[in-house]
Amino acid sequence: MARIPEVFLGFLKQVGIHTTKLIGSPATIRKGLAALEAAGVQEVLLLFPDALQLDSLRLFAKAFI
Repeated sequence: MARIPEVFLGFLKQVGIHTTKLIGSPATIRKGLAALEAAGVQEVLLLFPDALQLDSLRLFAKAFI
């Protein structure tokens, strides 16, 4: 997996974001996405480790799309 450039990690920390992973309930994910958006982030990469199990993809789609 590609490493996140230090300059980007430093920027996130400056705006109060201390992790690059969003894991949890839809409410937790929504809060993290809102923080990223407020910091000016325009794109995120979604990774579903269990992508062959469609339940998590369906839950995400139902909550966010």
